[in-house]
Amino acid sequence: MKRRVVVTGMGVVSPLGNDVNTLWKRTKNGKSGIKTLKAAEFQDISTRIAGYVDDLAIDQYMEPKEQKKYDRFTQFAYSAAIQALEQANVDFETLDKDRAGVYIGSGTGGLQTVLDNHQTMLEKGKRRVSPFLIPAMIHNMASGYIAIQTGFRGPSYAAVSAYATIGEAYTNIAHGYSDVILAGGTEATITPLYFAGFSKMRAMSTQNERPEKASRPFDQDRDGFVMSEGAGVLFLEEYEHAKQRDAVILGEIVGYGSTTDAYHITAPDYRGAAKAMQLAIERAGINKEDIAYINAHGTSTPTGDVSETKQSSTYLASMPINN
Repeated sequence: MKRRVVVTGMGVVSPLGNDVNTLWKRTKNGKSGIKTLKAAEFQDISTRIAGYVDDLAIDQYMEPKEQKKYDRFTQFAYSAAIQALEQANVDFETLDKDRAGVYIGSGTGGLQTVLDNHQTMLEKGKRRVSPFLIPAMIHNMASGYIAIQTGFRGPSYAAVSAYATIGEAYTNIAHGYSDVILAGGTEATITPLYFAGFSKMRAMSTQNERPEKASRPFDQDRDGFVMSEGAGVLFLEEYEHAKQRDAVILGEIVGYGSTTDAYHITAPDYRGAAKAMQLAIERAGINKEDIAYINAHGTSTPTGDVSETKQSSTYLASMPINN
């Protein structure tokens, strides 16, 4: 029998706030975290706006010596994880750490660390490359570092496939393999190399004169997405486990679906995503009429928004839901 999975803690690092309350307050007030990139290395790139984190008080979470060893993507993830643990009010003395896991996904890992050390090698030679290069750059270091600091000895997982991390963590708990999992994602990608690459793809907005209005999903004047960085981590917990320790339940995950459209390297096919939505609904045991809100991907790209509109309104609406 599938076990229920709830959320009892949340943490965030973002361009709009480095805790959940600040982020939510600024979002409700219509604030934007998108800013102009003023560094010289971005000035010859067509996109010069981004959502970057410049006010994280990292000393609250990591010692200066530790900060030097780990890339910003790990620092972001750890900061958000600590917030989630604090909100969940976890008792580390009674928690079974063999059944506690860490699932932190990242698309790029320690990209800045790679770039910095490559430059060092070119300018000063291979002997000057940092001994922390490899542990700092690998994608699974964020989850690994959090596991080391918390002592969580359950599964440690680092998905690269975008949004799968929380869903896979949910599945692990629902099937009885773990009781709690810190799950989320982290990115620190604001680098000239990434900007140059995405600019060549013509995937990012070039509305540099109005950064707070450049991201325009489903708008006829949309011209691409705005790259941002940060981290978000949830403390997921089996329902009875949470009740037993009188945890405050913030929400519940009831279904998850995962598919691949197997279509094109960049252009999405709406039927793949629509199938994932159908699977999530079926596995949750609900009807599509029960859904009050759909959170859009909303990349603001010309082809992406069209595909997403089709998947949610055309294809999904016509699909039979098996109860």
